[in-house]
Amino acid sequence: MFKYIALALRLCFYGTGLFRFFAISINIVQLCSLLFISPFSRRRVMNINSQGAFSMWWVMQDEEHLRRMFKVIKAYAAPIWVVNFVEGTRLNPRKLRDGQRFSRDKGLPVLQNLLVPRTKGFVACVRQLRDTHVQYIYDFTIAYRHISRGFQFPPNLLQVHACSPLTPSWAFHVHVKRYAIKDLPRDDEELGEWVRQIFVEKDLLLEDMKHRWTQSDKLGQVREEKYFN
Repeated sequence: MFKYIALALRLCFYGTGLFRFFAISINIVQLCSLLFISPFSRRRVMNINSQGAFSMWWVMQDEEHLRRMFKVIKAYAAPIWVVNFVEGTRLNPRKLRDGQRFSRDKGLPVLQNLLVPRTKGFVACVRQLRDTHVQYIYDFTIAYRHISRGFQFPPNLLQVHACSPLTPSWAFHVHVKRYAIKDLPRDDEELGEWVRQIFVEKDLLLEDMKHRWTQSDKLGQVREEKYFN
């Protein structure tokens, strides 16, 4: 028992403690903005929330912080999920245009449904997880559509978590692919290019789903889940 308590304390000290501190701080800011600013400007609240969430991005970009965190995880073979949101921020029309302009300037593939992937944090995580008890990477592509407003019109968090009973106007689909870490490129530049190619494939999938939804040939077998029957 004491072994697991010590493990939890070490994980908090070396890894998640800093992230948790910023997460709690941002939640407090979000609550205050909801109570005191929302009655006057909902757009301002959305901007505050977006900037606050993005400000946590640097925590998972620091190489030394990642190294210390993964050192403890590997030492104890701790069962973990590391969630890496490679786009780095939420998509909106302006950010999509900026990303497309950046891609054209840099000679990168121009995506129609996704932002340019930020590969640095992902590459650093994979480097730390190689040859450990963590064997796989799961690639999630999430698609949603509104019955009248169309493909990728975003629901809010309440509508996402309420699912079908309160949100019959939305349909959601999650496409999952699994990759063995041992099969990924070992060179950092090649791994970054692998991520960019994955995003090209994800973008093509979303473009096809825009017109054919779950009838897309790119999906393979589709399983339908019913919530709150």
